[in-house]
This record gives sequence, C-alpha cells and structure tokens, in this order.
Amino acid sequence: MKQAIIGLLLGMLLLTTTGCGPIVSGVRILKADIALSEAQTAGAQESAVYEYTAAKVYLDKAREEHGYSDFWGARVYATKALKFARQAKKRAEVETRVGPKSDSSAIKIVPLPSTPAGTP
Repeated sequence: MKQAIIGLLLGMLLLTTTGCGPIVSGVRILKADIALSEAQTAGAQESAVYEYTAAKVYLDKAREEHGYSDFWGARVYATKALKFARQAKKRAEVETRVGPKSDSSAIKIVPLPSTPAGTP
C-alpha cells in the first residue's frame, strides 16, 4: 500500500513536470506571432526592417525547435522574437507619427554660382 502511494505520487510529479515545456513554449510562440502581426500592421516591414526581419527569423527558428521537441530552445527564440517584434512595432509607430529620420548630419553640396569670364 505504501509503495502504491509513493508510485502514484511520483507518477503525478512526473506528469506535472514534463507537461509544462510544450505549453510554455507554445504560448510564447503564440505571443510572438501576435506581436509580429501587430508590427506588420503598424508598417514595420518598411520602417523597421531590421527589427521586423529579426523577429520573423527568430519566430521561424522557435517554431522549428518546437517541432523538434526542443522546448527550451523554442522558448528562448520565441522570447527574442517577441522582443524584436515589440521594438519593430514601437519604431514603426514613432516613424508614422514623426516621419522618417532626416539625414540632417550629411554634408550638403551647393554648387558655386558661375561668374562670367569678364567680371573680376
């Protein structure tokens, strides 16, 4: 009787500890996917190209790792995808309100006025 209770408790412990990996990484992947969609809607494909592309690549890698049952790796990549997707959305919203950054630090070349040959 005592062995049966211990076996039951160990079985329950095993079920509860092994079932969290796919759930946690799956939820992270879903959150990253939603954030990437929000960034796309905000126009991040054009205004925050680096952040948007990084989020998309990390999300694809998270899905791949989840498919290989590497749930910790999937969670790590999904977290990075979520971070970049949020940055992309924020940057796209700022550039929509303010406009693209101007290149005011560049040197502007202004041609000299041409003078006629006879004037000093």
